[in-house]
Amino acid sequence: IAFEVGPLTVRWYGVFTAGGFLAAFLLLMHRARKSSMLTQERAADLAFFGIIGAILGSRVLYVLENMAYFSNHPAQIIRIDQGGLVFYGGFAGATAAIIIASLLRGHSIGGVADLFAPAIPFGHAFGRIGCFLNGCCFGKPWDGFLAVEYPFQHYSDIARIQAENGVAAPIAPVVPVQLIAAGGNFAICAFLLIWERLRNRGQSNGNLLLLYVISYGIVRFLTEFLRGDYLTRTAGLTSAQWWCIVAVVAAAGIRVWNGHRGKTA
Repeated sequence: IAFEVGPLTVRWYGVFTAGGFLAAFLLLMHRARKSSMLTQERAADLAFFGIIGAILGSRVLYVLENMAYFSNHPAQIIRIDQGGLVFYGGFAGATAAIIIASLLRGHSIGGVADLFAPAIPFGHAFGRIGCFLNGCCFGKPWDGFLAVEYPFQHYSDIARIQAENGVAAPIAPVVPVQLIAAGGNFAICAFLLIWERLRNRGQSNGNLLLLYVISYGIVRFLTEFLRGDYLTRTAGLTSAQWWCIVAVVAAAGIRVWNGHRGKTA
């Protein structure tokens, strides 16, 4: 809990999630100011729809994945301040919202995608720091370097729900996987900005977003092995890892197709 004002309780998860959206928005505005494709006003307009789509998509997927609990506690569905946002649902929701808004306004889909690409991991990194402070998305038991211990009485409501449903509870020291994920997202953001400067040469064809999907999918796939909050795995992989495989294969296929189309055009 960050602070309390009367009946209002503000959690660090909510603070950092909001901070993540703000950080992504500020980076987007900086990029739009230097871009000739979109004005800052139009980029902000698309960002608004993207944020709404991200919140709705991430929460809907989380609720669907935990329907057994939410069917008995429907009032908790809207409590996103306590955690419970699935990234791939948010990414899908934001992408759909921005594509629809871009088409209605006549913007280049590829150009918009590349403009937004580095802002996504930048904002996501702050959200993962919020997860660390919230105690959700915790790592496997680990008593070595940088191990973190979460006293049960400090669990968020979501972590308690997970424990009540049989998910391993991080009472013992665990890997700070949320901070590792945050570092990975910051690194991806830096990688995309450098790649854009050295290789993209001002092109706006959507390939920068595809590169983000591939790099994030790889990083997320690897860090998932350090997660300790999953109740079930399919063929040894988490649900997020299966989404990573689908996303990386799809993005790589589109990237190859774009390259082939460019050579034959």
